Amino acid sequence: MYVRCSSHLSCLVHVPQVCSTAFASLFFATRVAWMPYAIMELANNHPKKWKGLGLARYSLYPLCALQYYWFYRILLMLTRKR
Repeated sequence: MYVRCSSHLSCLVHVPQVCSTAFASLFFATRVAWMPYAIMELANNHPKKWKGLGLARYSLYPLCALQYYWFYRILLMLTRKR
């Protein structure tokens, strides 16, 4: 969206909001959408590599749940700002 500003200082007000929205979008794309897909892809299609992770592979599922929690917290932060 194009915002026409009368001065450069008034345009700076929109910068944190734009940066926060961009951060939330990228966080969603990489951590909430892609990361669980990549883990399931590895588990289902590459069993040798999956077993090669050893016991660390069991920590990936709670790590995904943690990403959902953090995304929820990010959304709360963004909605409280506005």
